[in-house]
Amino acid sequence: MCFVPARDIRNALINGNGLENSEINRQEQRFDQGNPHFSSLLNIRHYPQPMMSDRHFQEQFYYERSARRDIRAWGMFIIGTVFFYAGLTVDPRSNCSSSGECAPWLVPIALIVGAAIGLGGLGQLLANPRRGSRFDPESGVLIWWQNRVGTSDGDVGQIAPTDIGTIRIVKRSEGSDEIHLYDLNGNRQFYFDEEVIPHDQERWSKAMTDRWPHIQVEIVE
Repeated sequence: MCFVPARDIRNALINGNGLENSEINRQEQRFDQGNPHFSSLLNIRHYPQPMMSDRHFQEQFYYERSARRDIRAWGMFIIGTVFFYAGLTVDPRSNCSSSGECAPWLVPIALIVGAAIGLGGLGQLLANPRRGSRFDPESGVLIWWQNRVGTSDGDVGQIAPTDIGTIRIVKRSEGSDEIHLYDLNGNRQFYFDEEVIPHDQERWSKAMTDRWPHIQVEIVE
């Protein structure tokens, strides 16, 4: 029995050249047994072929959003500025209702709250942190990130799609829905949430299960 390098195995599977299937299978099995943590990344049989080079696939699963493109950061800055301006310009002694009840203490509170909210929004706009996710075209792993500022990596996580066990969508009556990602052992993946994928979580989940049917999707009300 001859030894077939893993690189040649990958090339044979992609290009369809003349390695014997039986030999490839024996080499893959030996590698999987000796390297369980890397086999899912190196064994190209585990991935659909279009995943590595198909531009449509890459565009479909590429997502990135920055603070300057997030209405929430702008909303914090605008609302905070309005409250801060009101706290500066309104005379506390004139802050009375039509019935004659006065609450002069509300004016300095509006000033403080407005400053805190406005500065928080301004800080987000200036730093412009980015978040998102994509598939690496070389290794085929799913990569996601949050709080990426400038050239820093931020908070990063990754997982091979064959190691994904469950995608859980948590529906909330108030606020945005949540999404969690679990591996085959039930471990929740750090830094993966609704911020790193497009807004339509169910559509994104369906696109994942269409390519990797072993992934389960749970929707929790």
